Amino acid sequence: MRLTKLDEDSKRELCKAFRIAVKQDTTVSELNMLLKAEAMQQGIHWMTPLIGIADLKTLPLPGKGDKPGEFRTKAAFEKYLKDITEKGGLEDWLNELKDSSADTLKMLAGCVLGEDEIEELKPKEQVARILDVVKKAGVRSMLVRFDAPKLREWCKQIGLKVSGAHGKNDLLEAFATGAVPKTQKKEKVVEKISKKKPKIQKDITAIDLQNYYYLNELHDWCAEKKLPASGTKKELIKMILKYFELGENAEACAKPVRKRKSKAASSPRKKAKTGKEKEKETEKEKEKET
Repeated sequence: MRLTKLDEDSKRELCKAFRIAVKQDTTVSELNMLLKAEAMQQGIHWMTPLIGIADLKTLPLPGKGDKPGEFRTKAAFEKYLKDITEKGGLEDWLNELKDSSADTLKMLAGCVLGEDEIEELKPKEQVARILDVVKKAGVRSMLVRFDAPKLREWCKQIGLKVSGAHGKNDLLEAFATGAVPKTQKKEKVVEKISKKKPKIQKDITAIDLQNYYYLNELHDWCAEKKLPASGTKKELIKMILKYFELGENAEACAKPVRKRKSKAASSPRKKAKTGKEKEKETEKEKEKET
């Protein structure tokens, strides 16, 4: 297991993160045993949800042959596996399952590995693959709480050639499997200016339109194609490129017409007059009459 290849300080950091009790005088070999056990526990936690309740009830207990263990819940099954793992019994249980009930082992392998993968595997190979997958899943579960710089540091500690281009998922995969994923470099697309003034057609670039055409030329071309011809040079260039992208569809390029608010709608509403204001107006009218 690659966790055991880390330096002592890193191992102690992992133990602290998972609240694994270690002392000042805990040896490196003891740290290795503790980390292996934790990785297996985490792997079992990952594996348990993959097994259906109906299949769970068919799994036997160690020493009981092919008699079902009557696990009623996944939590009970997970707790049982974790208990026997502390005594190093998971591999023994799988081997016992292999000898007593190959069909039950195949069912378990199908849940954990997938039906397609187990078709050509013999029972002994199924046991080995289940253990391998559970261990790797456990390592991922332990490391996923750490950030990319820390994972990159640990990958380099164990001799994996990783770089800044590898993201967190790549680093988790590398540490768990020992294989560093290849990264694809994104090449920057640099538009080159044509040597001669090109015609405005499908393959023309924004840089050529910018460098070879005046605003009035673009305006005339847009008007000829029945495109919206108003706007800045930058806006017209975008319009022309969009026109070709949409299969020379002028209607699709038309700018949405904004509805102008009417004056009546834009003018503020007059406030309703109060009773006192009405009385004052009537008094003024009477004074004018007199």
